Amino acid sequence: MVTGDNDLMSDLKKEIIVKASVREASDNTRYDHIYQAAKEYKDLDKDVFSELEVAAGPLDDKGRPRMLIVSAWIVHEGRNRNGQAFIKEELEQAAGKGLFKPPHAGLIDLDHDFQPRGFWFTANYAFDEEAKLWGIAAEGAIWAWRFEELSNALLVEMQREGHIFVSMAALPESVELTGNFPEAEGQFTEILHDPVFYGASLLTVAPGDADARGLVSETSVPDIQATDEDSTAKADLDDSLESDNALVVAHHKRMKEEVLMEKELELLQAKLNEAIEAKVQAEQSLVSARAEIEVFVKDKDELTANLAAAQTKLDELQVAFDTANEVKTTVESELETTK
Repeated sequence: MVTGDNDLMSDLKKEIIVKASVREASDNTRYDHIYQAAKEYKDLDKDVFSELEVAAGPLDDKGRPRMLIVSAWIVHEGRNRNGQAFIKEELEQAAGKGLFKPPHAGLIDLDHDFQPRGFWFTANYAFDEEAKLWGIAAEGAIWAWRFEELSNALLVEMQREGHIFVSMAALPESVELTGNFPEAEGQFTEILHDPVFYGASLLTVAPGDADARGLVSETSVPDIQATDEDSTAKADLDDSLESDNALVVAHHKRMKEEVLMEKELELLQAKLNEAIEAKVQAEQSLVSARAEIEVFVKDKDELTANLAAAQTKLDELQVAFDTANEVKTTVESELETTK
């Protein structure tokens, strides 16, 4: 279905039935025409905002569907205002995996609503001269013919503020929680390790990454990133690389030490709990033993008293026996005499 809202197409509405074929995209698919189109855009005059007039209708001045070209820093190394942090080397690895290269284009949505307004078709790891940080810069396109109001609002914001705000969307393979991230000691930080970026949103609010900003144009690809030949960026990198690596190594070393200390504390706490439990059991056994001893002592006293009484009675019986024996002897003697 073809629709439009300019004077020539306002009354035009047709259904066109065509045949098409689809196939699953692969890394071997060639998309040279996209890069050729981007090159053609870069060859045009980039200074178009001084006499900007908001465009209308779905077609550009060449009769093509309107597209709004976007270049933006979508993420930087370090900690952002949301308490999330990225590691420089891991951003470089993510960009080096063909990030947003067709057919794996990135999603452009609005305020993370996951409703496509366009797509990111390339991304590179580079040095942001304005932020003095390493990050990922992406280029993409918005379907201005479909989202005319949004595209015009972005152009107006670009003319007024000099940039637009964006915000990345990613899922990390792991999350490290720490309170000792460099320059944020004592604050809760989530380090998002090995992130997988799915896209970046256009924003109507301030981004978590204060330096996540972009440029838009209908006539050219805005040049937002430094080139590989930028000597200043390389000099800054050379000057800071050793100290940055030292900070990262020290941070990870400190984290490992904290983990080991936590494990040692857990082991010591477990041993202490075992010792306390053993002490309680020993005290209970001691109380039971004392009670048994008291019973034994009481029984011993009773037995001793009974033994003494029995001994007295035995002595009395022995005396009586001896007396009776003497009487017996006397009686026998007298009986013999009498006989």
